[in-house]
Amino acid sequence: MKITIEATSFEELQEFANTIVTPIQDKIPEIQVVQETESVDAAMKNLNDVEPEPTEEVAASTEEVEDDIDAEGLPWDARIHSTAKSKTAKGVWKILRKPKKFESEEDWKAYIDSVKFELRSVPNDEDTSKAIVFNDLLQLITSNSAVITLNEVTAICQQHDIRSLPEVASYQERIPTIYADIEAFIRENS
Repeated sequence: MKITIEATSFEELQEFANTIVTPIQDKIPEIQVVQETESVDAAMKNLNDVEPEPTEEVAASTEEVEDDIDAEGLPWDARIHSTAKSKTAKGVWKILRKPKKFESEEDWKAYIDSVKFELRSVPNDEDTSKAIVFNDLLQLITSNSAVITLNEVTAICQQHDIRSLPEVASYQERIPTIYADIEAFIRENS
């Protein structure tokens, strides 16, 4: 868009600018007069360099990331959290919008819950307990073989988009969640 303004004096130009700028003048910290020899690109660069002060409302709704853990005790995770790595006013990571690969909001929310559960299962630096690994999962299944069958284990794995138990070893990040699901199944059926 190109706008041409003809004025015979600086005062006339200033008066015209004031009629346009007055409604938004609080939002623009300073107005720069572009001389005739200056290019439009240079003028736009000057305007883009001006950063408005954030309002209290915006400052309250987001918090810059200063640490890796949010108010729920969760680390940031690219699968579910905003790429801006920002937090809400409550101090929890902002969640991504539902990706197209999820058919419904319910599926997306279930996935978010499973990732959060998984993140809670992974020990942080201060936690001295060991992480759950594939051998722990096998031990849980074999020590409870009277309660859970291989078909039931396979059905739980398939809920996590894994075809069978041996394939779980390739998905280390999903093992804590699958372990918890199998443990819950065993508790319910004991």
